[in-house]
Amino acid sequence: MKYDIFNSTPSLFDKKYIISLMIILCLSTAEIFGHGSHKSQPIGIIDPLVTHHAILEDELKFNYFNLKNDNENLKANLSSLEIAFAFTDLIGFEIFLPFGSVEIDGIRYSGFGDIETFIPKISFIRKYGFVKTTYIAVRIPTGDEKADLGEPGWGFAPHLLMDYGKGGFGLQVNAAAEFETEGDIALEGNVSFAYSIMLKEDNNNKLMLSPLLEFALESPLKGEELKSVLNIIPGIKIALNGWHLGLGAALPVTSAKEFDYLATMQLGYHVKWENLFK
Repeated sequence: MKYDIFNSTPSLFDKKYIISLMIILCLSTAEIFGHGSHKSQPIGIIDPLVTHHAILEDELKFNYFNLKNDNENLKANLSSLEIAFAFTDLIGFEIFLPFGSVEIDGIRYSGFGDIETFIPKISFIRKYGFVKTTYIAVRIPTGDEKADLGEPGWGFAPHLLMDYGKGGFGLQVNAAAEFETEGDIALEGNVSFAYSIMLKEDNNNKLMLSPLLEFALESPLKGEELKSVLNIIPGIKIALNGWHLGLGAALPVTSAKEFDYLATMQLGYHVKWENLFK
């Protein structure tokens, strides 16, 4: 999608530094670590608003974005249903089903976006508090391109994800390279900082508050617009007994931008899929 959240002058983000960062992350994932349980991870490792977390889990999540672009006279309400399934702590898959409406020059369009799958998701756990995951995201061109709800071709994006938590502090990093069948190539990166506070914990009741700050970068290497974009996303997450609610706003940092205003909401639940078939 052209407005899939997150293109600023290339001089601000020299591509050789971005490529170097991705190589370092790739090399650091070369060693395969033994099986571990994500249940013992620190509370600081959360599910951020736009950064993907490395921990594999069963989850059903609804994402919503409201954005405005004055230069293109565009308004949009974009949503997606996210379904994640973990076979084990080490292997899983995920699928995004996007839909929404876009208003361009006063004309409204609505429909489905490009479906995206993460297969397979393979997680490597080195030690307590540190998780790495890799997968290939496959974007299927099911969306309406004329309505800015989809792209003309397929997309393939190898991803590397890292989670680190110590106490209430959580750091999460994503790095990806997307290759489109139309010929475009782009590097993408996300970083999330969070600090989680357990407000209540007794018996089976857990209430947690997590202020967070995320950064989202996209840097095209080949395509029509070779302009890098950086957005900062402050937000907050509230988790209660398997449910989690997130609210945030994205603010453009670079001079080139895809939107002037963007607000986001996220509602998720940690589903036990096996219980649905008993």
